[in-house]
Amino acid sequence: MRIAIRSAALAAAAQLVLASTLRPQSPLSCPIDWALREATIVTRVECRTIQVPQDWSGFREDLAPVSLQIVRLESSRDATPVLFLAGGPGESAIDVVQHALLASPVGQAIVRTRPLIVFDRRGASSINGRANPDLGSLGYALSADGEEPHASLRDSANRAAAALRRRNVHPRFFTTLASIEDIRAVVREFGYRRVILYATSYGTKEALQFMRRHPEMVEAAILDGVVAPQHQVSLSLALGDATAGEASAGHAGRSGGRTLTAHTIVRDAVLCGDGKAGMPQSGGRAICDALRVGFDGPDAIAPVSSAIPTLLLAGALDALTPPTMAAEAARTLSRSHTVVFPAAGHLLTLNATVSTCVAEIVEGFMAAPTRTPATTCVPRQ
Repeated sequence: MRIAIRSAALAAAAQLVLASTLRPQSPLSCPIDWALREATIVTRVECRTIQVPQDWSGFREDLAPVSLQIVRLESSRDATPVLFLAGGPGESAIDVVQHALLASPVGQAIVRTRPLIVFDRRGASSINGRANPDLGSLGYALSADGEEPHASLRDSANRAAAALRRRNVHPRFFTTLASIEDIRAVVREFGYRRVILYATSYGTKEALQFMRRHPEMVEAAILDGVVAPQHQVSLSLALGDATAGEASAGHAGRSGGRTLTAHTIVRDAVLCGDGKAGMPQSGGRAICDALRVGFDGPDAIAPVSSAIPTLLLAGALDALTPPTMAAEAARTLSRSHTVVFPAAGHLLTLNATVSTCVAEIVEGFMAAPTRTPATTCVPRQ
C-alpha cells in the first residue's frame, strides 16, 4: 500500500510540474542523418527537443533543466504508437533505432502499421553532444589484477559530483525512478494518450516502473531481456548490452602498460538508486555517497503487479537476463505471455537468426494483445 501511495503522490506532483514547466515545442529539423535504407517504409521523420524538470517532484529554479531529444517515425497514423526504450543505462535509443532496429524484421513490423517514438534517456548518450546535461564518466586505471581501484574511483566520483553541482546538476535526479516521468512527457508531447512500450534489457525496468505509475497510458508492453525492479542489475549488464552502439556504458584502453577504463555516471546513479547495496564490485555505496545518490526506497525493488497485456521475450542462452528473470516478472503480470527461444542469447529483437520469428510474434501481439500469441515459428528444443 505504501508503494502505491508514494507512486500516486509522485505522479500527482509530476502532473503539476508538467503543467507549469513544459511549453509546446515546434518541430525541429532533424540534426541526425537518418539515411533511411531503401527497405525502410518510413514516410516521415520528425525530430523535437523538449525541456523537462531535473527534479520531477517539484519545480526548482535553481536546477538546470533536462533537454530530451525525440524522434518520431511514421508510415501510418492509424494505430497506437510504439515507444522504444533501449538498454544501458546510457545507451542511445535513437542510435539503436537508426542503425539496428529499422533494418530488422521487428523494426519493419512496427513501422509498417504504427508510429514509432524514440528518445535518448536523460544524462548520457553514445552520441557526443546529444545529452544535455551529460553527466560524463568516471575514469580510472585498473589494478594489476584487473580490479577496480575503489579509492581512486571514489575520489573521481567526488570530483565529478562537485563539478556537476557547480552546473546545478545532481546525479540523484537521474536514477530509474527519478526519470520515469520523462516517458510521460515524451508521450504527451505528441498528444498521445496511450502507447505500446517496446523495451530491451535495462529499458524493461523503466517500462515496468512506468506501467506501475501510469497504467492508464500503456495499451500493451513488449519486454525483451527482462530486468524487473526486483532484479539487481549486474555490473556486467550495466557495463554494456549486446545492442548496437552501446559503447557509452563502459570502455577501456591502455596507456603506459596500464588498463584505463571508464563508465558513465548515469550508469552509476541508476545502480545506486536501484539497489540497497549500490555497486558491490566498485566498493558498495562509497561511490553512491560520493555522487550523493541514495537508494530510492521500496518502489525501486518491488515487483510490478499489472494487468496490462505484456509479451516477455527471453533467450535460453542469455547469461545477462536469463529466462528465469522473465518468469519471475511474469508472476505478478496477470496478462502476460512468455516466449523463450531455446538457442538464442541476449536480446532477441536484433538477433539475425530468430528476428523474423520474433517479428511475427510481436506483430501478432500488437494486433491483439489480449490473445495468446502464436509461437509456431519458435524452434523446438
